[in-house]
Amino acid sequence: MSKALVICAIIGCFMFSCQLKEKGKQTNLNTSGQQDNTNQGSINKEALKSIFNEIHDYRTNSAYGNNLETNYPNLIKKIENLRNYDNSNIYKDVINLIKLYSLGENYSDEETEEINKLILEQLFDKKQVIEVQSLANSKIGIDNKKSLQFNLQAIDDKYRKIDNYIKEQTHFRDYLVPKLRDICQVYYDILDKIDAQKQPKWNRLKQQLLQKEVNFAENKAFIKSILLNKNDTITPSHLKAISPIFDKINGQYAIYNMDTSYYADKLIFKQSSIYKKIKNPNYDDSDLLLDNKVLSQRDSINLYAYSRAERTLIKPVAFGKQPNNCINDYFVIPFTTLKKQVKKLLFSSTFKLELEFKNYPEIDSMIYKEHDYICQDCPSSAYKQKTFAKLKGYDNIYFASTSIEENEDTDTFERSIYLVQNGEVITLWSKDYDQFGCACL
Repeated sequence: MSKALVICAIIGCFMFSCQLKEKGKQTNLNTSGQQDNTNQGSINKEALKSIFNEIHDYRTNSAYGNNLETNYPNLIKKIENLRNYDNSNIYKDVINLIKLYSLGENYSDEETEEINKLILEQLFDKKQVIEVQSLANSKIGIDNKKSLQFNLQAIDDKYRKIDNYIKEQTHFRDYLVPKLRDICQVYYDILDKIDAQKQPKWNRLKQQLLQKEVNFAENKAFIKSILLNKNDTITPSHLKAISPIFDKINGQYAIYNMDTSYYADKLIFKQSSIYKKIKNPNYDDSDLLLDNKVLSQRDSINLYAYSRAERTLIKPVAFGKQPNNCINDYFVIPFTTLKKQVKKLLFSSTFKLELEFKNYPEIDSMIYKEHDYICQDCPSSAYKQKTFAKLKGYDNIYFASTSIEENEDTDTFERSIYLVQNGEVITLWSKDYDQFGCACL
């Protein structure tokens, strides 16, 4: 996915979840020159703030989108109850805002902006309103007098401050969401520059790994395969040096390939009975289809599978394709376990690896920081990964995955191998299963 598409996806994702009606201009939130609308009594600010947030939640949150005819009258009733004890004009302003929003797309932008402005000035701290205005009007760019890391941190801080306002105070969304587009464009520009700076260092490090003398021959061959065959598309997924294992189909373990355009697996798919079945007009595109015969004798060789604590021997028994509307279609290779049954298998390999099974909390913390990204086009659980093994013969190559109990709250299920060198975390290999369903955004 290109950087431009990613940025569009980010904004699109945000608009999908928030259903924002983005304004084409910045609204001046200054409080100068405004008259106090309070006639008498004391405004119940906290109660009105809560209602004001609800108004914007109902207007921008898809979870409430089908119940506006119920939600808006209920909010008006709440305001009328407060108004029984206070005759301030702000209650009338809030009611008028609700009535305008209840018109759907037929209300005036200028009118709602003006009312929002009046309400914000009376309910919220002046310093906070000024800060929001400052964020909304701030210029985003790279300061060439500062280091790239300094610029990256500055961009990260500004993004998180805006993100916090958007999540915690719904009423500021209209003013701040457009600024995310500028921030993310600069963010990716900085990352590109940093990656370019690191490339020569990574090339040297790669050569060091390839030339390293290791007592474990299988481990050395494994690392060589990962480093030199990253662009390999002619080896079937289950015959690669490493492939992810998930158990997302009725609790059945299988080797997964989430990329249905991958040449080798696509070739097997076209040779399978599945390919003929999906041409049938009565085909149910929600069914998992398996072919138990398409794998050749060569493809059905014994493989190794690894959990967080041990290794076992497996044998592929079928090739399948799982269609899905919101989780992209994917290929699966179910298998049987030839030796003892092992729970929570995480990845397969053609190599008999020697691993030191252990968790490394300090590396977990580094992984968390490495994946604590802003400007993601889709949710990711990469930062939730925990190490479970280290490759013997190497002091700094770790295996990691998301939690053992991969529950429904996890956005993505991850499998990764990391090289940790001089405080830096470098991804040698990584695959994920999109539980969130990014394809539907």
